[in-house]
Amino acid sequence: MVLGKNVRHVRSLNISRNFCSLYFAGLMAFQDLLDAALTVDPDGPLLLELTLYEVPVHDDDDVRLLAKTVATLTHLETLFLTVSPSPQQRITNITPRIFFSCSPSLNSFTVNIVHCAIQPQDYSRIAKCIVDNCPDLKHLGDDTQKYHDRSGEFVGKVLAAVAENSLESFYINGFQNERPQLGQAIQRHSGSLTVIEFYNCHNISSATILSILVSCVALKTFIVNEGISIGDLNTLRNPLYSQPAPVVLTEEETEWMSQLGRFYHQIGVLKELEGLELKVAIDDSSKIVSADLEDDDEDVVEYEASADDGSDEDELFSDHDSDTDYFSYQDVSFPGWLSLDNVGKGWPGYLETLTGLTKLKVLRGSFGAMTEEARRTMGARELAWFADHLPALEEVEFFRSSVSRHSFRWLKKERPDLKMV
Repeated sequence: MVLGKNVRHVRSLNISRNFCSLYFAGLMAFQDLLDAALTVDPDGPLLLELTLYEVPVHDDDDVRLLAKTVATLTHLETLFLTVSPSPQQRITNITPRIFFSCSPSLNSFTVNIVHCAIQPQDYSRIAKCIVDNCPDLKHLGDDTQKYHDRSGEFVGKVLAAVAENSLESFYINGFQNERPQLGQAIQRHSGSLTVIEFYNCHNISSATILSILVSCVALKTFIVNEGISIGDLNTLRNPLYSQPAPVVLTEEETEWMSQLGRFYHQIGVLKELEGLELKVAIDDSSKIVSADLEDDDEDVVEYEASADDGSDEDELFSDHDSDTDYFSYQDVSFPGWLSLDNVGKGWPGYLETLTGLTKLKVLRGSFGAMTEEARRTMGARELAWFADHLPALEEVEFFRSSVSRHSFRWLKKERPDLKMV
């Protein structure tokens, strides 16, 4: 009762089920809490954000109770639900009722239906429910792809149904084969989307990636995390830097490098970018075969801090464990992106595509200076370029352990503010 009398002061509430025996008790207790609050404030609690995890729904009575709970929150702006329906409970009896019960003040709604598939015939109806009942929707998330639609069709229909250029952010988790309609639906919000996130999504079309980078003019955050398989970006089987100079590119190699160059240029035009973290996808079973250090490489040294250079080892290097036989994103680097054009040897270089990123503060991912390619192609010219360009750069992920290169001490002296980890 004491909490009930003070619930009107709460603006954000997060309830999760911690024990199996409390499956339904938490929801019942929350309803009792709201009943107590309404006796104090007839306008209802001023709750703005509500998160409910693992809400069990056994039958229609549970659905009605959940809908009634949401309906009492007349000021609610953000609602996140993870619902665990019983095998007998139809999904169509859950989602529409929750949508219809939402207050018009709602601008962010996320529902995660666990172990229950949304049927394709329901996609359009659910999208219509969102449009009709959440006119102020700004943020959309779909975390249910791994349980039902694996082509992004559902979230595509929602994006297509919401008013054009009204969404500010959305994320999608787990589709397997993207349909073209998803990219087209994203274009409807190219003027308003500031955040786009793909998680565990496979076979994303390059056309979708291109359209996002080129057309979404308001975009500030773009995340593609794990599971990437962009079919037309191939890995060179015979690295150019290991071929006898001068290298003459084959027609296929020319096309591969041209595609990579276009990708690098797309990143380079994002002049407002402050943080860039890109990682090359690596097969977890891959063993390191060519990235081991060579004893006769004079540019490779074990770094030791000394009074002569005044450097602090912790400032230069992170504490990554290098005792591994397996590849990680740090053992490879983006082809040609850390080097300048070398006409004499025939090596294409794309480092200058980063010239426009004058606001870039952090560069992380597959930009390691200890990879075989970087050790062959990244020399004094490239270090001088880093010293003269990217004036806002504060941190760059060059190394994965206490192993350094002599030439990078020069860069540290030129840019003492630059943290190389």
